[in-house]
Amino acid sequence: EELLRYSELVIIVLYRKKEDGLAQILTQQGVHYIPYPQNIPELVSYVYRLCGVRTEAQESANSKGNLELAVTHLLHSFGIPTNLRGFHYLRCAIITAFQQEHHSGCMMNLIYPTVAEMLHSTPSRVERSIRHAIMQAWENADQRTGWTFGFTDGHRMTNSEFISFAVDWLRTEQTARRYG
Repeated sequence: EELLRYSELVIIVLYRKKEDGLAQILTQQGVHYIPYPQNIPELVSYVYRLCGVRTEAQESANSKGNLELAVTHLLHSFGIPTNLRGFHYLRCAIITAFQQEHHSGCMMNLIYPTVAEMLHSTPSRVERSIRHAIMQAWENADQRTGWTFGFTDGHRMTNSEFISFAVDWLRTEQTARRYG
């Protein structure tokens, strides 16, 4: 009790067999009474969580989740319905292109096979579904905010143009958040 009163130490007691009376006393004193972990990384992860430190794996998962959320928001702003298979293919294609250091205009040769493999399909189905999703959104363009970015000159974007636009937009947003 005295040690905890004058210190900012975090005390963790590991147990193999739980003693309810001891657990109650320790918990009242602010001591973390936890079962002995199966492996050391599990204990390290617990200590990191307890101290509020994020591991690289957590940061990576968090950034992937944020990226997926940003792409989903962008696709919704263009009015691409989530019930279309092309929505999911398009989201996966944009994330894949974003994660590559430099993506080229060779969508059919690079992106479509990767997406097809990840989502258990064929590259031609991926391409056609994405084209259909963009066409659906284009038909309802006047009702959606995404098309008001001012980048269209009256023609429907191709799959490559749309994916490239989305990747560029995401990179710009990421840079803006980092610097400003």
